[in-house]
Amino acid sequence: MVKGEQHSRIDFTEMVDKIVLNKYSGLFIFFAVMYLIYQVTFTIGNPLSDLIDSGFRLLSTWLSATLPPGILADLLINGIVGGVGGVIVFLPLVVLLFLGLSLLEDTGYMARAAFVMDHFFHLFGMHGRSFVPFMIATGCAVPAIMSARTLVNPRDRVITILVTPLLMCGAKSPVIAMLAAVFFPRHSGLIFWLVWIGGWLIAFSAALTLRKTMFRGEAAPFVMELPPYRRPTLRGAFIHMWERSWMYLKKAGTFILAASIVIWFLLAFPRATDETSLNTDQSSSSQYVQTVETDTSNGYHVADEQIRNSYAGRIGRFVEPVMRPAGFDWKISVALFSGFAAKEVIISTMGIIYGIEDSDPDSEASIERTPIKQHLADDPVYSPATALALMFFVLLYVPCMAVMTVVWKELGTWKWTLFLAVYSFALSWTLAVIIYNVASWFGLG
Repeated sequence: MVKGEQHSRIDFTEMVDKIVLNKYSGLFIFFAVMYLIYQVTFTIGNPLSDLIDSGFRLLSTWLSATLPPGILADLLINGIVGGVGGVIVFLPLVVLLFLGLSLLEDTGYMARAAFVMDHFFHLFGMHGRSFVPFMIATGCAVPAIMSARTLVNPRDRVITILVTPLLMCGAKSPVIAMLAAVFFPRHSGLIFWLVWIGGWLIAFSAALTLRKTMFRGEAAPFVMELPPYRRPTLRGAFIHMWERSWMYLKKAGTFILAASIVIWFLLAFPRATDETSLNTDQSSSSQYVQTVETDTSNGYHVADEQIRNSYAGRIGRFVEPVMRPAGFDWKISVALFSGFAAKEVIISTMGIIYGIEDSDPDSEASIERTPIKQHLADDPVYSPATALALMFFVLLYVPCMAVMTVVWKELGTWKWTLFLAVYSFALSWTLAVIIYNVASWFGLG
């Protein structure tokens, strides 16, 4: 009886593998499965995210009505709740994404996907085993880069490490998901999937360029054992999902909390005490007055000037000329600058910026906070073209500090770490400028 069941299981595995392992149908199945996961994630996750967002807005409104106006209230409402809350809002999307990937791993399909992708990887000068870091990077690039140790050939290993940070990870996902949900609400899952595929194609192209220029030679052959198909258990899938989701929550409660406080300080200081102090930059005082009038007519609060003249605002306005060709203003520049700490902090920074704009330091009345998604939709700087450019910029630009550190430790030199920082920024900026201008030309600006 046991032999019969085992023989039946082998027959089933062989039958499915004829389709799944085919180099044509297997590739289509892999991308179709990933599309299905992302579509389900957004369909179910977006309403849950909106529900959590409503809870944080109620909390902010209650705190603004309860606490006396001042720096402490500003820190708690705009810095902590606005910053950390902006990240936690996207927890349902992260949980559902990790659940889907865990189910795929437990079935034994991921090993087949690696086998199918081996041929595709070799076309771009990469080793088939690089698929493992690529999939691990869906959660975080740090363990993905560390997993490249399994590559025996040093050239294969360096190439994999240098292109893995270009992929979608758990930190970039909430930022890209937010932009997709705001500016492409009917097709958010499709847009997210296309950006994910774009990251893979760009990483492949970068790997091929490195192979043809700096790391000449063929990739080593790929040999692996395929496990039998298994029926996934909900318990196992939920354990894997919880482990990854807990890392996301833990990061929100520790590192992102600290980063949010620092960013709040940079956005809230120096404090403006009167109209003169608001215009600290005398050379552009008339421009500031016009901006206040324009912002007020559009429903924006005068507190926008506080942010412009803050420490972070000055940094943002300093780099704005470089970022403007991609459609990014100084606020986006500030958010991207904060992303060097961790990509999730981009959302925190946006939440803090718009939270400060919502606040009125001279009023003791409670103010209902506007959802960050609504702020983005109402901000005249943003458009579908800007959103597309920003998605790919966030996807590709300089990795966070943790990734840069692990690259240095794994490769043992700052040479490749500096190279990664320079080429990823140049690549992200160039592509963002092209996407913004082409999309604007097609009427998305």
